[in-house]
Amino acid sequence: MDGFGKTYEYEEDEKRVSGVLLIFNIMLLVCETIIGIILILQMYNALKSITVLAVASIILGILYISFILFTCFALSKIPKYAIKIVKTFLALRIVVLVLSSIVKFISEYNNKSKMGTDFFQYHSVNDAVLRILVLPIAYILIFSILWYLYFIKSKKVKEKYGNTEKPLSE
Repeated sequence: MDGFGKTYEYEEDEKRVSGVLLIFNIMLLVCETIIGIILILQMYNALKSITVLAVASIILGILYISFILFTCFALSKIPKYAIKIVKTFLALRIVVLVLSSIVKFISEYNNKSKMGTDFFQYHSVNDAVLRILVLPIAYILIFSILWYLYFIKSKKVKEKYGNTEKPLSE
């Protein structure tokens, strides 16, 4: 043969997640799953004195990780709804991770042994606010908003998954 593949081989290549979408998928599978596990542990530790909330935090973490896996699956196997699922995940991500940051902040802020001059202590209330609340929330928002914009504006996304925005004239 002279290097030409069969038609179904090209169709398979079009279905694969590649490039920036592959990076997003890997980030979800690796980074976000680790963040989900940390979320479960931090929220559980902060809320373990209230059993119902501690169990709810475990359930929330498990649901978060499950939605991460579903989002990765949707990108490669459910192209019709993939972008809507990704956008939903990114919005849900903001809510869940900001909530967990606030719970962690309240827990750390109320723990007076966390304030001091030791290396592992917060040097002031402002230091605690910055490291527990402001920086994590800024990261959460920047990450989610940038990926959301990518999925709205990307030509590759529109080619692969179609135009996900409904025209006003329908």
